[in-house]
Formats: sequence, C-alpha cells, structure tokens
Amino acid sequence: CRKEVHRRQKVVVSNALLDAPLIRACQSEMREHQCVTNPQDSDKQLSLINLLLCLEDRIKKGNQIKDECRREMLAHRRMLMSDYAVSPEITSKCKNEMIQHCHTLYRQGASGTIDQRGGRMIHCLFNAARRESNFSRECLFNIKSLVRAVDPGSDIRADPLLETACRSVIDTLCAKIKPGDSNIIMCLLDNIKNTRMTEDCEDRLMEVAYFMARDWRLTPKLIRTCQKNLIDLCKLPESWSMNNNMTDVQLGQYLGCLYQKKQQLSDNCRIELKRIMSIRTKAIGLMPEVEDNCMADLALCKNPEIKGEVRELQMT
Repeated sequence: CRKEVHRRQKVVVSNALLDAPLIRACQSEMREHQCVTNPQDSDKQLSLINLLLCLEDRIKKGNQIKDECRREMLAHRRMLMSDYAVSPEITSKCKNEMIQHCHTLYRQGASGTIDQRGGRMIHCLFNAARRESNFSRECLFNIKSLVRAVDPGSDIRADPLLETACRSVIDTLCAKIKPGDSNIIMCLLDNIKNTRMTEDCEDRLMEVAYFMARDWRLTPKLIRTCQKNLIDLCKLPESWSMNNNMTDVQLGQYLGCLYQKKQQLSDNCRIELKRIMSIRTKAIGLMPEVEDNCMADLALCKNPEIKGEVRELQMT
C-alpha cells in the first residue's frame, strides 16, 4: 500500500493535472491565472511545483484563492516537504549531495522511512546548502525551486518537520498568532535567542531562514506591504514572479533599494522593513551579506556569542 501511495505521489509531482481533487479545487484559479501547461510541451504536463508557484504568485499579488484550493495547496506542499523521493528533480540533481552530506539517510533507501517521510532528508539538504561550499549549482537550483513552491514562510504547516520541532516554542512564545498565519515564522525568528527557544527548533528554523533571508519573495508580509514601493521606487517589473530564478545579488539589490529609499516608503512598508531588519540582527545566519563574505574574519572575534554562531555555521 505504501509503495502504491508513493508511486502515485511521484506521478502527481511530475504531472499535477492527474490529481483530480487538486484540479477540482483550484480549476477556476488555474483558468483565471493561466496556470496551464506549456503549449510548446508535447507531453502536456504541468509539474506540481510549477502549479504551486503559479498559484502562489496570484496570492502574493493580492488575488483571492478559494479556501478549498488553499487547503489542497497546503496538503501538496506538505507532501513535497515530507519525502524527497517523490520529487524527480531532487532525486536526480541532488544525488551526490545526498550521498556526501546525508549519507546515513540516503543509505536507508528511497522507499520512505519514517525519517525521510518526516522531511529529514530535505532539511539535511537545506543544511548542506547552507554550510557546504562545494554544494552543486544544479542541486541548489532545484532546492530553491522547492522552497519557493512550498513557501514555509507563508505557512509553517507546509513544513511538517519544522512545525513539529517548533511546536512547543510556538505554543509558548507565539500562542496569540492563529495557525497558518505567516507571522508565526517571523515570531520564531524574532525569538531565536530567547531562552525558551529549543535547539531542535532553532536548527530547523535556521535551515529554512537561510533561503528566506536571501529571497524577499519568501517573506509574505513584506511583499504585501512593499510591493508597490518595489515597483515604483526600485523598478521591480510588474511581471515579477515566484517562478523567476533571480540571482541572490538581484534579490539583494531590491531589498537594498528599499532600505536606501526608506524615507520614501509607505508607512506600512517602512514598518515591515524595519521589523525585518531588526530580526536579521538576531543571528549572523540571517544576514546573507555578512554570512557569505565575512565568516573568516568573524572567526577571529573574541565575543563568545559570535564565536559560537560562527562555529555552528562552520560545522560540517
């Protein structure tokens, strides 16, 4: 039974059009927002990741998505994060990384052990992408696509391992935020150094935050409040998309532009930008410009807290 479910999941990930409940729930949104197959594709397939990215585009640009469709999207995001083996791009493009950096999990096979179904292989790859300089571009490209499609920053429930690891912290420090709210993950990041933060939650959180810190599109409230400013002041094309593979430099330039023009921003955008910048000061791993360029110098710092962070980031 498990093998058949696994086989079915792999089929759906390759071609979401074969998932009747998903298509039934989201058909009006797919039609309205042209989430269709590529007309040049003779196979007429629509990958699950591309469908989720298309629908997520609509949400981030202020369009309405029915609750039924949102529920199906969440279920499929959880599926993608729960078992790496259902994603053909991950299994093929990240094989070397799994063997090299996640060998214990990889040796267990791709049939779906408890650890793999819980998302540990995906998070292991997240961690390796963050720490390993020899992480391949092909694997990183597909990992980034997966993160954008799953978008755990918009709803932590999309990442079962992260949600489980942080449940006690959420119940303690973020209890007033309703389930599914994008503010939950921001609350966790804001409390990254709180004494009630657990080690397991912090580790899983920083693995996801590595990608969020490098792509402002993964910070929902920033997009909602600053999208007009990004277009008007920073020349962000109105056709921007979650499916566009912008470089880290390009993404950083837009955020830098907002900061440089902070006096011209709308009040809501300025408040949210200030909050994001404040959260980034909580840990070196939340500051891409520092983490990517200054690790060797930071390793010389005598401050025990900084040395501890650097040591954690340098661990293999």
